[in-house]
Amino acid sequence: MGDFEKLFGEITQSLTLKNLIGKGYLPYELIPAITTIDFAKKAEQLSSYIQSFKGEQSSKYCSYSIPKVKHVRRTLGIPNPYHQLKLSKLIVDNWGDINNFIQTSPISLSKPKVNGFSLANDKREIRTFSRKINLSEISKYSILNSTDSRYLLKSDISRFYPTIYTHIIPWALHSKELSKASLNDKTLFKSLYGNDIDTFVRATQENQTIGIPIGPDTSLVISEIIGGAIDKRLEKELKEKKIRLKGFRFVDDFYLYFKTYNEAQIALSTLHQIAKDLELELSPEKTQIIELPFVVEPKWTLELRDMQKKFETNDFSDDEILTYFSRAFELSKEYANESVLKYAVSEIADLQVKVSSWEIYESLLYNAMVVEPSILSTATEILLGYKMAKYPIDEKKLKETLFEIILYHIPSGHTHEISWALWICKTFKFKVPVKLVKELVKLDDCIISLMLLDLRSMNKISNLDVSKWNGLLMKENLYTTHWLLVYESMLKGWLSPEDGQNFLLEDRFFKYLFEKNISFYDENNQVVPVKVKVSKAEMQARRNVRRKRRFY
Repeated sequence: MGDFEKLFGEITQSLTLKNLIGKGYLPYELIPAITTIDFAKKAEQLSSYIQSFKGEQSSKYCSYSIPKVKHVRRTLGIPNPYHQLKLSKLIVDNWGDINNFIQTSPISLSKPKVNGFSLANDKREIRTFSRKINLSEISKYSILNSTDSRYLLKSDISRFYPTIYTHIIPWALHSKELSKASLNDKTLFKSLYGNDIDTFVRATQENQTIGIPIGPDTSLVISEIIGGAIDKRLEKELKEKKIRLKGFRFVDDFYLYFKTYNEAQIALSTLHQIAKDLELELSPEKTQIIELPFVVEPKWTLELRDMQKKFETNDFSDDEILTYFSRAFELSKEYANESVLKYAVSEIADLQVKVSSWEIYESLLYNAMVVEPSILSTATEILLGYKMAKYPIDEKKLKETLFEIILYHIPSGHTHEISWALWICKTFKFKVPVKLVKELVKLDDCIISLMLLDLRSMNKISNLDVSKWNGLLMKENLYTTHWLLVYESMLKGWLSPEDGQNFLLEDRFFKYLFEKNISFYDENNQVVPVKVKVSKAEMQARRNVRRKRRFY
């Protein structure tokens, strides 16, 4: 058993509703307070309860914006619990067939594997699924597949999750012909579970047929269904043209190897047509035929990795820390469209810093947080770990850094950066200045709003104007983008309707949640802090966990 399994349990192939709701509902990038552990405990019982509900309505998911690369962002979704429960139940009930279908892909290295599960904590080190390989292993598999080839066809699907046409889910599982025929045959329609997946995923996004929510593991399953269908058709059509299919796919990225340039061209044309038939497009800027050998890893990764190896034999020195961060900052400018600083900080997060070197390390970490706020979650783990080890945190510097991050990102409404900066304020019990609060309440964001209410309950915010949020307290908003704020603020008593009536009791589903005290915001939940003064083996295990988290 490997280090990952030693720490978090053996991997199993069974899939349960408790697992999929408890560890696969939420995007892992969220602040730790957002949780579905309570919901998971009652998932089976609640799923049976709602089976009799009639008059289905759709809902809108809460949006959460995260940085992808420089000047590019990705919008994640937190679906309404009613419709996400129905979708999750459907996938669990049909997991045997779905998994069998996924496993037939001849080239997928992103097939989901069900992880072991425990409700003992909600630290999200384990998702419902892990991939067949880690993202960091792609370079290795590129080398293994390229040995007898001269050309690499590298491509991916343009904006894959946001452009998926939901009707292609049953096409992928049951064939386009059978799925279309089922539209005129009610008995046949009900027999094809792919039609239900299509229906239920659309219900999470106001019945929109374009795109699926990014973040939930249900979408990971759907993406692999579609990817697997592409793989099998590509293999079949290339075989008919007497061209072997060699290579692999990881999510929507294709790495295909050929002996001649002509074969690569034919494969590209075939892949393009298959994508088109499924209402998808290949990314023009990321599609190319490359003559081998090909540089499989960017120079910056190799350089930083080489520097990291020196840190593993002993504690950081001041000079080593300064050299490493300085080079990482330089490389982040040179490779502006890649996540250099995120990688640089994450990879050394569990290595050890001496007390004498903490001041320089801390300051450089704050520099990195300002220019690359995608590292804020990792920075929280680092700062909390060293605080627990009694290292001297410079709270004045930290506050200045956090307030600068919040102020800078307010005009753009960057949810991820602001919510994590506020979370660190909460973690260190900092008061948030009134001038920042006045600007923050203008943002239309559920998570930021809940964080402000939480900080007010801790007396870390004063003069909080909640009039806008009070205006949202109505039954209809239980199924809009405001569902999380409306339900959770009512459950915790942070807000209350002007008429004093608890409209949650007027909706059968949310009445159940309310009466069972099922919360989606646990103000006491926290990240897993780094451990100071631990063994090399434990540090490596933690690093492996970090890598496993980054498979989206």
